[in-house]
Amino acid sequence: MTFPYMTIPTLKEWETDSSAWFALRKSDKVLLTIDSLVNAYHSPGVAPYQHETLFYLRSALHFWIKKINAVPANQAPSGLNANNLSATPKVSGSEDRTRSIYALLEVANTELRNAANVKSDGALRDALMETYGAENHGREADADWLSKHADVSVYLTDDGLRRMYKLRFRQGVAWRWNQGVNGYAPFDSLNNAESEGLVGDQKVHFVMDPRGRIYCGFNRDAVWFKHSSLVGGIDALAAGRMKVIAGVISEVENDSGHYHPNHIHMRNLLQRLQLYGADTSRTEILRNSDKKRFTALAVISSAGKWPDGKTGH
Repeated sequence: MTFPYMTIPTLKEWETDSSAWFALRKSDKVLLTIDSLVNAYHSPGVAPYQHETLFYLRSALHFWIKKINAVPANQAPSGLNANNLSATPKVSGSEDRTRSIYALLEVANTELRNAANVKSDGALRDALMETYGAENHGREADADWLSKHADVSVYLTDDGLRRMYKLRFRQGVAWRWNQGVNGYAPFDSLNNAESEGLVGDQKVHFVMDPRGRIYCGFNRDAVWFKHSSLVGGIDALAAGRMKVIAGVISEVENDSGHYHPNHIHMRNLLQRLQLYGADTSRTEILRNSDKKRFTALAVISSAGKWPDGKTGH
């Protein structure tokens, strides 16, 4: 197909246009996710949810552009030092595909702007966040509590401090700062050291911010620590609690009083985990309202609803 695209190409057209010499497609996992989203856009029965597919396609294209051959900085939390994370490029792909990637992004943005009836990229970002984001419903309550306890910080507003809780994926495994070893290590929640209260269910808080960064953990020594604490009180793309075993996310529950996450936000998380290369083949999604369990594949494949057709929390 000739650039620029006037509409989203078929999978066959896209694979032809984005081919690259001496670069195996299967070696670029982000590109394979883009392929699957292009294919999903044209799948029968998806028409009512094409907007959602375009949202994830746009996110995947931005991720590819930002990460292609980019060497991670591996910054440690503020005041700490560590260099034990892999410094290899995050996306093993080919820059020869760049022209086609940008062409696909432009037509995806155009279709999304038209659907949202906005003209600028900034307005589009706001519109997408309003549709797919999770609002921090506890903002006023937090502000009221903070006004009465001025000496206590509710939110982690400094990026350097938030890095203490940021998940970093290497070869699909989630690493996080570990105070016990004074460095990064595959994250594990089984010891309940960061579970809220005495629940003992081996799960910890997590929030995914509007940029797709995932923060996970809980400070049991803090006077006030909520989901919103992890991202400085802003709205998010996903939130809840998760169980992580040796860096592998085994269970996610849409449990957050601040963000009220639903099926959309669980898909936001799963789509992002795909881009990070995480293996979610054995990940279970637990719906908080009735404790019903779904496979990650079932949730990611059920645009517009939960796998059983429900749409609530």
